[in-house]
Amino acid sequence: MAPLCPYVVKWAERHPDEAPAADPALLEAAMEWLREHPERF
Repeated sequence: MAPLCPYVVKWAERHPDEAPAADPALLEAAMEWLREHPERF
């Protein structure tokens, strides 16, 4: 799972014991998919 909501990303950064950081490659792939499919966001 890749958090894309800025609120969720910041929360996860502050709570690494509850929400481990997402793999940067996964985040980039998710962002690329959203750029290709803006109607899904």
